Amino acid sequence: MKWAACRPNYGASCGSAETASKWRRTTSMEEQRDRNPESPVIEPEVMPKETAVEKRSPSVPVTIDELAAEEKRGIAIVETRDAILVTLRKSSLAATSPSDWVLFRDPDANVTGYLQDRGCDKIAPRWGIDVIPDGDFEKIEEDDGTFGYRIRGHAMSRFTGQSVLDMEGIRYSTDDFVKYKKGVELDTLIKKGARANLDGGCVRELTGFKSVNVQEIQEAWAGTWKKWEMCAKGRGFGSKHERAGVASTNEGTPGEVPIPPCSKCNRPMDFIRSGERDGRTWKAYWKCKDYAWDSKARVSNGHDRFDDDIYREQLAKRQASQATREPGQEG
Repeated sequence: MKWAACRPNYGASCGSAETASKWRRTTSMEEQRDRNPESPVIEPEVMPKETAVEKRSPSVPVTIDELAAEEKRGIAIVETRDAILVTLRKSSLAATSPSDWVLFRDPDANVTGYLQDRGCDKIAPRWGIDVIPDGDFEKIEEDDGTFGYRIRGHAMSRFTGQSVLDMEGIRYSTDDFVKYKKGVELDTLIKKGARANLDGGCVRELTGFKSVNVQEIQEAWAGTWKKWEMCAKGRGFGSKHERAGVASTNEGTPGEVPIPPCSKCNRPMDFIRSGERDGRTWKAYWKCKDYAWDSKARVSNGHDRFDDDIYREQLAKRQASQATREPGQEG
């Protein structure tokens, strides 16, 4: 009776709060034992912490034997993990844009997409990917004076728990993105490009975005302005000029006019058909294969590029002038 009288106001009159908590836990265990003497009493402190929900996370390693021991719940764990990865993959594809991809077509007409480095930057946080360089940049010097930088590293996805080792990124001074760059600016841009290439390589390996079926890409873009036809084309889509909407000198060139030579190198020029891409339109024109434009200096490299209508107009004037000459006045 003394204990019963004390229980309602135990914390105030019969000891500390810690003692009261211990007494309540002991009493609860005794009541459980009284209700079911055959079942063992488990202390709360030793209850297993890993639950089925936690096992479903892709970052928790679960072997086939552990899943088999779960019986039906093991199947649910596998199905949930698959659903999570499918959702993550689709949302990652949806976050990319046509300019992030290069498409390739094999001899059987299967089209796959390769995610470029800039696209990898967009999706890396979704997969919790950390790229760690292994040392500093290594300079690669060629005999012709060109050079490049290489950087090695490794990476891990905190989401899936997978990792990749011995990866590398390389960029050279001959790459298009550093055209017309010199000195410190050239050096810095090549290093940045090499690091971006390292990061992109690691992301592609850990996400499986090195080769993605174009139909999967388009399904992720459903209902948006993004279309796979807007992506850059690579191997399997014709020559370099044809992939850019350019007709070769032997195909698609207007038959009624002669192919003009470049005034600098005297090589036959390419005919570029009129067209439209990404909201930008252009008229048909002729361009030397070596033509390049320095947007910073606002000058070309001296090779020819001119509109087709201007060329036709000049050609017509030349032919008319020749037709009005008297015999023997040629030259």
